[in-house]
Amino acid sequence: MKVSRLLLDALETFPNFVIIDKNAKIVYLNDSYANLLGISQEYAIGQPVVDIIPGTRMAEILKTGKPEIGHLMTLYDHTKQQDITIACNRMPIYRDGQLIGAAAVTIMQDVVHTVSQLNTELSAVRKENEYYKHELNMLRNQFDSLNRIVGHSTALTEIKQTISDYTASNLPILITGETGVGKELFARAIHELSPRKLNPYVKINCAAIPAELLESELFGYEAGAFSGASKTGKPGKFELANQGTLLLDEIGEMPLTLQSKLLRVLQEQEIERVGGVKTIQINVRIICCTNQNLQQLIREKKFRNDLYYRINTVELKIPPLRDRKEDIPELTEHFIQKYNNEHDTHVVGANTDVLQLFQTYQWPGNVRELEHIVERLCTINQNQIITPKSCGFLIDQISNTQQFLGNKIADSEPLLAKSEPAHTATSVPASEMSWNDLAQKIQTTEREAIIQALLQTNGNKAKAARLLNIDRSSLYYKLKKYNITK
Repeated sequence: MKVSRLLLDALETFPNFVIIDKNAKIVYLNDSYANLLGISQEYAIGQPVVDIIPGTRMAEILKTGKPEIGHLMTLYDHTKQQDITIACNRMPIYRDGQLIGAAAVTIMQDVVHTVSQLNTELSAVRKENEYYKHELNMLRNQFDSLNRIVGHSTALTEIKQTISDYTASNLPILITGETGVGKELFARAIHELSPRKLNPYVKINCAAIPAELLESELFGYEAGAFSGASKTGKPGKFELANQGTLLLDEIGEMPLTLQSKLLRVLQEQEIERVGGVKTIQINVRIICCTNQNLQQLIREKKFRNDLYYRINTVELKIPPLRDRKEDIPELTEHFIQKYNNEHDTHVVGANTDVLQLFQTYQWPGNVRELEHIVERLCTINQNQIITPKSCGFLIDQISNTQQFLGNKIADSEPLLAKSEPAHTATSVPASEMSWNDLAQKIQTTEREAIIQALLQTNGNKAKAARLLNIDRSSLYYKLKKYNITK
């Protein structure tokens, strides 16, 4: 078998090309293959291919007459002085239907290194992909979680921004606010926006569990720790929340003796089960909720000062509904849609008069109270718009609330009781009032009550707020609303 000069020049451009005759002897070996094998081209010519290329299957091609594609073999690379794995194609050569030889060409050299490099690059791409997926999920979760907190008032917008600012941190968060403002909803949003979102979210109400059982609920217990204990023991909330988030609701109700143990857990990040001696390492983010004034509890020696500062790294003060009444229409629509789905009703919405009534009411039960009232109204109205006609119970409730407020101020000071009683809101039956009259009379009663409280306390706004049973920020809001300068 002879190879033409033109073909030889072409074959020199191939990576590692070899041709053998029908006797399995080399008739051509290009320069790159010779360098790889550490021999000269002249030496290889005429030699049995198995002697020059160890492990080759070219002789098998002569027997079968069939090509082999992508076959892997290991050779010693004399240029790099190390073993390499190559991939090659082997093809039979025919002339006039007769098998006269075979050829082989390398299609990939140093396969292991190449595959390793590709794996490295693939791993980097996967990591980058996971990063972008994580960022996308964070944005999606942020949108979903924060949108579950209905409302766009200034106060609520600021709180949502604060939540977003601390999503990636592990700092403890204290959520304060009156009963019914939705503190647990904010706590869950914090967890869902954090890197811990795929791990457990565990909550415990410190006020709902007897003091003698609270410790075992928090820290768990070993078998036989006390009478009635499980034979296998039981993990506590801290263990269950490991790598996730633990919500301690109503933290102000926790006994002092347990507060000291909680402080140690937060500082050391480790617990011991009741009746146990083994220390268990934990990694838990703490969120605490309370409707109490913890600083007042500290002054009364009912709450540890050091624990307060440990859990109060970031504080979210959730305003009462009466201080963000601009959210009431949006909340009302949200609850209507919710209970339409749950009760299979088709309430269209609430008319303007009803929304005005809602914004007149002070909502002592906050968002929870609004939700329950909307659910009731959805059940009553079924397939129509909510109108004042179905809100008689709320009108009476508003009137009674205002009368109570007026009487509370009047009864607190005999001298003030001699002044005009704060009963204007109830002097006319609610059913006989126009909506504007009712709103005006309620506001008049509220303004008079505030003035009387300020007179009684000699203008001390903090004392006046306590007397009225509202927080100081609410009092300031009402002073501005009613243009009271005293």
